[in-house]
Amino acid sequence: MNALTTLFLLHFAWRLWLIGERGNAIAVAAVSAEAAAIAGTCDFYRIPGDDEHHTIFYILALTTWASQMVVYYFGYRALQNSNDRIAAGRAPGSSVVSSSAVFDLMPSPRPPG
Repeated sequence: MNALTTLFLLHFAWRLWLIGERGNAIAVAAVSAEAAAIAGTCDFYRIPGDDEHHTIFYILALTTWASQMVVYYFGYRALQNSNDRIAAGRAPGSSVVSSSAVFDLMPSPRPPG
């Protein structure tokens, strides 16, 4: 299940990259890779020196999960803002005015004389 979620999140990072949100895309890919590493650590590898309650593991895991929540929030917000801008530009009767429409409304300057 973690592999499928990671594939979805990499697709999400790619979509962010395509809309020009390079920083968010890199952050999403980085925390997704970090989360996959934490999951692998839990399942297949024990951290040397960790106690029987896995304190070191849980410190790393909780830090990773908290960073995932923050990074994914800002990533989804960036994607939503992009979708809103696209929808506003295409909506009939939209209040968004293009720069060419502004220049069409301005009177052209008259030559002196």
